[in-house]
Amino acid sequence: MSVSAPLILFYSAFFGEHPDFSRSSASTSCEFSVDRSRLHEADAVILHLPLLAEFSDARKYPGQWWIGWSMENCTHTPIRTDAALMRHFDMLKSFEADADIRCTYYPKWDEWQAAMARPTAAPVFYRRHDGRLRRGVLPAGPAG
Repeated sequence: MSVSAPLILFYSAFFGEHPDFSRSSASTSCEFSVDRSRLHEADAVILHLPLLAEFSDARKYPGQWWIGWSMENCTHTPIRTDAALMRHFDMLKSFEADADIRCTYYPKWDEWQAAMARPTAAPVFYRRHDGRLRRGVLPAGPAG
C-alpha cells in the first residue's frame, strides 16, 4: 500500500475505454493508474462488473478497497445479484440511488460544453381553449 497519495487502480476498462485522468490528477491528492502490475500497491481497485472475465484472476490484497463499477441494470449484469461474488466488493459505483458512489451518464466535459453552446428549442405546455393540456415548442431565438 502507498504511504503518500492513495493509488486508485482502474483494473478493467469500461467497454474498452479507461477514464481520462488528465484533468483530475492535478486537482486531487490521489494517483490514478490503469497499470495492472500495480495491483499489489493499490489502495482502491475499480473493477467493471459487466466484464467479469477480465478480472477473474485479480487478487484482493489486505487493506484494499474493491469497488464494483456498473452502469447497467441488474438484469443486464447478473453478477450484481450473486451475493457470494459481490461479497468481495467493499463499494458499488453505479447510477442507482442506493449505490455507495453514485455516477450518472454525463458526457465528457468538452462534449458537454459544446452541447450547452448550441441553441435548442424549449418545450412548452399550454392549455387549449377546450382546457386540454398540450405540448408545443418555442423557437430557439427571437422570431425574425
